[in-house]
Order: sequence, then C-alpha cells, then structure tokens
Amino acid sequence: MINKLKYLCVLPFIALTILALTFGVADIFALQASEYEDKWKIADAVYEKADWDKAHSSLINAMTLNPYNPDYPEMMGRVYIWRYYIDNAPVISEIEAQNILTDGLEYVHLSIKLRPAWYVIYSTERRLIRAAERVKSKIKANAKK
Repeated sequence: MINKLKYLCVLPFIALTILALTFGVADIFALQASEYEDKWKIADAVYEKADWDKAHSSLINAMTLNPYNPDYPEMMGRVYIWRYYIDNAPVISEIEAQNILTDGLEYVHLSIKLRPAWYVIYSTERRLIRAAERVKSKIKANAKK
C-alpha cells in the first residue's frame, strides 16, 4: 500500500513538470516572433512575407501551447499591424485590409478578455485600426488615379 502511495504522490509533480515544459516551449515560439518584430522595428519595414508568416505561425504555436498567456494574442495584434507594411506582398484591396484588421482585432480582443485592465493592449488596438485606415485611404487614393 505504501509503495502505491509513493507513486501516487509523484503524479502531481510529473503533471507540473509537463505543464512547465509546455509553457517554456510556448515562450520559445513567442521569442521567435518577437525577434522578427524587433528586426522589423529596426528596419521600419517587413521585407518578406515569409518572415511575417513565420512570426504568425510561431505565435499560433505559442497560443496553442499556452492559451492563457495574454501577451501572445497582444503580440499577434502587433504582428497584424506589420502585415500592412510587407514590401513584397502589399495590401491591394480594401477588402483585404478589412480582413487583416478583423483578424488582428480578434487577437487583440482575446488579449483584452484575458487581461482587461492592461492599458497597453488598448494602444495596440488603436494602432491596428489606424494602420488599416491609412492603408484603406491609400488604396482609395490610388483607385482615383
């Protein structure tokens, strides 16, 4: 009976170890996306859509592994802001711009739901909306030419 009890006492520690490893791997994925974002900030542009796709994919993986971390969807909202500035894949229609905005706001609102009192997320939300408005106005201006 005591031998069985020893093994039973170990189970919570195994579960916590697995949880910690999962959250650690999620942080590694988020770090990869953060490195892309830092590179884009320095260059003030996204040169390749493949880089944006990799950052997006990394954050999807991070959110899958740790769906309760509000930083990941907030970072995804920032990544969606950069989607408007990809050099080799520009946004060419208002519908595309609106779809990017809708997708980005979905992540921003998820972050707000997870951490409603955090003021930074509201700034990200506003920056995403402004970026979409700028792109839409450029598309309209180009259509008039």
